[in-house]
Amino acid sequence: MTDRLAASLADRYRIERELGQGGMATVYLAHDVRHDRKVALKVLRPELSAILGAERFLAEIKTTANLQHPHILSLYDSGEADGLVFYVMPYVEGESLRDRGVRSEDLAWIPADGSAPAESLVVAEHDQAPGDFTPDGRTMVIREQPSGAKRRISVVALDSARAPRPLIAGAFESHSPSLSPDGRWVAYVSDESGRNEVYVRPFPGPGGRWQVSRDGGVEPRWSGTGREIFFRSSTSIMSASVQAGATFAPGDVRELFRTSALLSTVYANYDVSRDGRTFILAQPLRANDQAVVVLLNWFENLPVRTR
Repeated sequence: MTDRLAASLADRYRIERELGQGGMATVYLAHDVRHDRKVALKVLRPELSAILGAERFLAEIKTTANLQHPHILSLYDSGEADGLVFYVMPYVEGESLRDRGVRSEDLAWIPADGSAPAESLVVAEHDQAPGDFTPDGRTMVIREQPSGAKRRISVVALDSARAPRPLIAGAFESHSPSLSPDGRWVAYVSDESGRNEVYVRPFPGPGGRWQVSRDGGVEPRWSGTGREIFFRSSTSIMSASVQAGATFAPGDVRELFRTSALLSTVYANYDVSRDGRTFILAQPLRANDQAVVVLLNWFENLPVRTR
């Protein structure tokens, strides 16, 4: 793709090297011939453009073009060249996150307004993922999985050494923690019954636990009122009414609606508004799209492929 891109943009940009790749695009360092400056040129991967279409990437370009903030890079240019969709932004030379001591294994955080660089929040040598924050923002619950152990839920105090302390751990998988609005209760997923179900425990404990889902459940989310817990059960979004104050009591479970949204047993692929009336879900780009692969001269290549 690099040679094709370089040839099609030769009169405007000179491609110098690849900076990195993501799930949908590749970013190159380029020289803006007209303005004699370095730029970052982001190109949609052609195989994705052929299969999924360029609509999502074009929407990203439109959104980027309308962003105006001192800490957000502006859009220089965009277009299509030899079937490759691209856009151009300023190139900011500096350190990578790894150069700054933020590793891919770490949990990191960054101010939402971009006013400060990212920094490691929790350093570990094993898999971990963020869960939720207490209402005062001083404590975080995470999911982690030390080597050779089951997934567990741990607590991280953000105003101290930030060392994770196991909260729910043992012989079963425990993950997907979600804290109630008042911070008194934690909903989570465990397979202790033989399949994934949603449970609730007092936070930070001690105390018992209550099963909320009945026929399997993942991805729990509290309503803003604290009187409902939403979760996924196969292709359905479910609602469980609860009493969660000084004490806890599970109530009726009902189906809200069916969805083809992406399903995860570990990460929540949806969220819900505070009033519990609006859901945002991660959907496949096009559920029925299929890729057709044409192999030319397959018979001549057959001996090579079967050696």
